[in-house]
Amino acid sequence: MKPCPECGGQQLSVEVGLSLSLSNASGTGTVTLRQPRRKIPFFRQIFSSETNVSNVRAVTCLSCGYTTFFATELHNLLPND
Repeated sequence: MKPCPECGGQQLSVEVGLSLSLSNASGTGTVTLRQPRRKIPFFRQIFSSETNVSNVRAVTCLSCGYTTFFATELHNLLPND
């Protein structure tokens, strides 16, 4: 993995966690990106895996805490107009 762009420290792929303050519960969840300009006909949404959503992965620097998110399914985010 490349060094941190902020401080040059070691980066690590990490899991994204969610904290729910109302119930004081914590756990892991999913963060997604959605491309509103990618239109998929309704029948193709039902009968195929084609989508306009991508999951993300997080990378965090172990020295300074700098964190970035990367889309894991870039092809799903290409607009079709």
